[in-house]
Amino acid sequence: MSTTPWWKTSAVAPVIAGTFLALPTLITAFPPMSDLPLHVGVIGVLRHLGDPAYFPPDLYHLNLGHPNQLFHLVAWALSYLVGVDWAVKLVVAGAQVGILAGGGRLARHMGVSPWAALLLSPLALGWGYFWGLVANLVGFAVLFFALPGLDRAADRPSMRGILASGGWMVLLYLAHESVMVVAASAVLVFTLGHPLRAKETMMRLAPLGIAVAIFFLHLAAQARLAGSAEAGGFAATEFHSPLTNLAEVPATLTGPLDVVSRTALFSLAMAGIALFAAERWRARETQALRLHWPRPLAPFVHRFRYEIVAVLSGIAFFVAPYGMAGGTMFNQRFYHPAYALLALALAPQVTRRPASLLNKLIAATLPLGLLLVDWPQFEESGRSARELDKLIPEIAMSSSVAYIEADIDPGDRIFNASTAACRLMPERGGRVIFSFTESIIAPARLDPRFRWDEVRARMSVSSLDLSPPYDLHLFRYLLVHSRTPLLAMVTTKALEPEAHVVDTSGEWTLLESNLPLLPLDSPQPRPPDPLPAFLRTRALQVLKRAQAEGIVPGATR
Repeated sequence: MSTTPWWKTSAVAPVIAGTFLALPTLITAFPPMSDLPLHVGVIGVLRHLGDPAYFPPDLYHLNLGHPNQLFHLVAWALSYLVGVDWAVKLVVAGAQVGILAGGGRLARHMGVSPWAALLLSPLALGWGYFWGLVANLVGFAVLFFALPGLDRAADRPSMRGILASGGWMVLLYLAHESVMVVAASAVLVFTLGHPLRAKETMMRLAPLGIAVAIFFLHLAAQARLAGSAEAGGFAATEFHSPLTNLAEVPATLTGPLDVVSRTALFSLAMAGIALFAAERWRARETQALRLHWPRPLAPFVHRFRYEIVAVLSGIAFFVAPYGMAGGTMFNQRFYHPAYALLALALAPQVTRRPASLLNKLIAATLPLGLLLVDWPQFEESGRSARELDKLIPEIAMSSSVAYIEADIDPGDRIFNASTAACRLMPERGGRVIFSFTESIIAPARLDPRFRWDEVRARMSVSSLDLSPPYDLHLFRYLLVHSRTPLLAMVTTKALEPEAHVVDTSGEWTLLESNLPLLPLDSPQPRPPDPLPAFLRTRALQVLKRAQAEGIVPGATR
């Protein structure tokens, strides 16, 4: 274990790097995180639950105690002080700083240079960030802070250690259930790194028992919800082949950047790990590793316990399902702990060989490279958010809203802008066609009696599958998103006469229904069979007329 004081440059480097990575989150109008607006909508419901000016009385209800809710609970509390948007940004930024600060703390506990923690930068500004997987960001930070405590509890088993480790397991569960699974596997490995004596082994395994109990209790509760008609059931389990997972490794680390950018950043990260590992090899720290089976086993497991946990998480990435219980990218949540633990575990002990200047430079270049490559996404997201902000006040309180993505190609954007429609919920209340409030684990959940599953299922494939004569009885407003004026014009024309344009702002167009509306707390009505004309069909007809009239450039009458 390192005795490096926290105020030394090597110790504060991860905090400084994490702060720089978090600055764009704070200074932009809204971060480029695809799913973040869905979580903003949930916090908006929590913030105004019970206020009839925002929601009908029975439309939403509290649904606390499920995993992945820590982000919402903290942001909910902060929203009373700084408002919802700032609360969300502060928690995201705090998680980014926490990932690197926690990585630095774990590095010091492992006795390696905290400079190696800078290699964890893609976890703070990479794949999970741009997808908006906020619970994962919080979960990574909590995991890195929890592991030293779990390790010490295994070294010196006691009732106090069991209580502290149990508290960590509960916190990890609330942050993200996947990191609790990683921590539980770590507890097992830590236990096997000590002699197997009945009483001490039981005490060391107690946190694992707590995690298993939490997991199965929640699984039973979730199964009851999923098995009922009100929850809509589980989606089929889907696996990706190991080769597919292997091909996705660079993008799973850096995010869905262009090929050149993600290859360069991934190569930089791998170079940093390789250089630290080379220093470890030169320091002859691998002499404990033998080609024959080590005897006794416990000292070997203890020496390489973090490497073993990293390997187990890596195996989970390759063999776990991609989609399960209605969620997707399940297996990819295990890749990042595997990468982080391996990056730290392969670094040399600082007592044998301090980090070289070259390694420090490579490690520091990674967060800088991420900032330079990703900054244009923050500019794009901020511009889009400011344009949407001008339309939100024009939406009547407690209204139903659907959004239409009219762009065919997102261009150079790696985030989904159309989900930003959920940002109106903290200010205007009501309901949005797609929001996280319909999830089984959402802390504020839409009452299943009032789910509109048919239209959600139809438009989940493409929002152009809207049926204006039918669906505009459900939705008072439509937010059309397009950066192409022609597509925006075609889409709005195709929505006539059922809707009219209220206002436009940049890439956003707000339309209001002209049809009689059902209340927000109406059950799903039975749709006509067949459904009236779809927006897609109408838009094609409008486009053909525009071509025939020569409105579209290059077309002839």
